[in-house]
Amino acid sequence: MEEDVWEGLELERVPMIKEEEAEAVAASEEAGPEEDTFIKEYARSNILFHKLSDLRRQLATEEKVAPYLIFHDKTLHEMVQKMPADLSALGKVTGVGKSKLEKYGVMFLSALQDGA
Repeated sequence: MEEDVWEGLELERVPMIKEEEAEAVAASEEAGPEEDTFIKEYARSNILFHKLSDLRRQLATEEKVAPYLIFHDKTLHEMVQKMPADLSALGKVTGVGKSKLEKYGVMFLSALQDGA
């Protein structure tokens, strides 16, 4: 008889914070040096994710498609995590195929570089 190893476990989700809250945290000087670095990096990542999400929403509206058809959230998070410096590196992000790279690559790379 197999046991369900996940039974009874609660997975913790890391909440996203609103862009305004992230900016306030990033500017805050209340935390210690180690906490400060983590908190500011977390806030920076949130701000950048929101920028990419806004760009995706704008493109989706213009193209009259659902935002996830441009890029999934997972792809945007990976962009923020990897911070690709050029189109070649952006093309290695999961969910960025050749056609999406050609169509959206420059715009998303620019947004990433502006937010860095």
